Amino acid sequence: MSYEDPIVQEVRQVREEHAARFNYDFQAIVADLKQSEAARDPAKSPLLAPPEVSVVLPDSAVQRVRFARR
Repeated sequence: MSYEDPIVQEVRQVREEHAARFNYDFQAIVADLKQSEAARDPAKSPLLAPPEVSVVLPDSAVQRVRFARR
């Protein structure tokens, strides 16, 4: 029994079609991807910023309570 994710299948199909357009030439594929990336309008399709990492200091209230119960 195997489950095939339709989204994964679609991504694989698009990737296969893109590679076939360039006769599976890796350098041509990468050049095309870089060209389309450079042509992207950030105002219309902004990339998401990475999430902020919050640092939990060892002297926070949660840590003090956790260690106080031991």
